Amino acid sequence: ANVDLAAIVTAVPVPAFAFTQDRVITKINQAAAQWTGHPAGDLEGAPVAEIFRIRFQQPPADPFRALANDDVDPFEGSIAYMPPGRVLVRPIRACRVRGDDTGDPGEPGAYVCLVFIG
Repeated sequence: ANVDLAAIVTAVPVPAFAFTQDRVITKINQAAAQWTGHPAGDLEGAPVAEIFRIRFQQPPADPFRALANDDVDPFEGSIAYMPPGRVLVRPIRACRVRGDDTGDPGEPGAYVCLVFIG
């Protein structure tokens, strides 16, 4: 069954966004856009590392290395957003959702990471 991740991100009441294994923000909800002070359209399509700093409690702390490990899910950690002159840090919960398997058999499939802030 296909899951509409954009609908999930839009519907949740907490700040949330999704990014791909290519590290690009694909969807950000209004609550997260409000938290950053930027319109969602300005953030969607941006590299996640240019907007946020994410650290997971589970090793490795680097979210992109951690997400490649199928053994851990969901993830807990923190997210930092650094507008000029400030640092905003909040706890996060994240989960990896398998995308379309377009690779060779035995190779890991694509994934999207859903991040829930707060």
